[in-house]
Amino acid sequence: MWKIPRYQFAKESEPALINFIKVAKEQATNRNCDLEKATLWQTILPLPSHLIQKVEECKNANETQPKSPPVINLCSDEDTEIAPPPQVEPKTCDQKALNDIVCTIKDNVEIENDLPDNVTEYLAKCATTDLAKIFQMLEDSLTSDGIFYLGVSLQNISGDPVRLFCHHLLMPLTKKTCCDKIVNLLEQFSSKYPIIINEECLALVPSLEQHETNIFLQYVKNVNFQTALARDFILSVETLTKNYIIIIDSLLNSQVEYEVLNKLVQLLSNSCEDHQDDKNFGKLLMHTIDVLGPNLVHVEQALKSIIAGHKSALKTKLEMAFKTSYEDSLLFSQSFRD
Repeated sequence: MWKIPRYQFAKESEPALINFIKVAKEQATNRNCDLEKATLWQTILPLPSHLIQKVEECKNANETQPKSPPVINLCSDEDTEIAPPPQVEPKTCDQKALNDIVCTIKDNVEIENDLPDNVTEYLAKCATTDLAKIFQMLEDSLTSDGIFYLGVSLQNISGDPVRLFCHHLLMPLTKKTCCDKIVNLLEQFSSKYPIIINEECLALVPSLEQHETNIFLQYVKNVNFQTALARDFILSVETLTKNYIIIIDSLLNSQVEYEVLNKLVQLLSNSCEDHQDDKNFGKLLMHTIDVLGPNLVHVEQALKSIIAGHKSALKTKLEMAFKTSYEDSLLFSQSFRD
């Protein structure tokens, strides 16, 4: 710890010094205060114990006194920071009002009309609990066309309406049937609201059955969308199920970062004994070797071990693919050294 010579304040200066320290402590909670530096200097130059005691006595005395209401000088030219009014949670509606909103939405989207302005304004300001009820009521009553036109109407409203629309209507549809309109809508939403869509996809994927997986994968065609979803999904799972193998193989592409590919190799290594005869596992392993490119040399031993234990009909092709990719990686590395 640093030892800095301490300046000795005169006794008559102590009242002013104590007041300064008291104000400084209060300002530590100010948003403009550099708290990190304040903490550092408190460590370097701790207060003498007798001053700490006097500051605390002064603070306690102030807290016991009743606080007078703040006085605002309306004639002052100085800028006065006024606290913003407390946010008021929107009032919830009764069931009849919610039924009316749901009927209005259905009547418009089913005839391919945009929602009236007063309805979109209501949804934008609606309490979250009411919004959830509205989208739950629409779950079983809208066709895919109705969901499409509702999504188009909601694209310029951010926040809870979009999130709940995706959760209750858009994402469940991606495992039921493939529709070109919904494919386009999902791509638009994934571009405009990537965090919401990625979170909803990650929540949906683990629960997919085999036939639902095949439908869902038809929606994931955009390369940027695939890359982001592949990254988040691979980094979030700890083991490979048969369904996960198919999903990752479909999402994997050359834009996926090495950090993610390294995690994928770990997953393949941890799960290889459970999928020794699985051809889909072999296909994913082949795909992984391909997208690793020059980075294959960094995971050489792990891949050799996985291939050695694999027993599907793809084993010979895997050995050849690994040998070719490894030699290419060495040539690539040699070209940089030259």
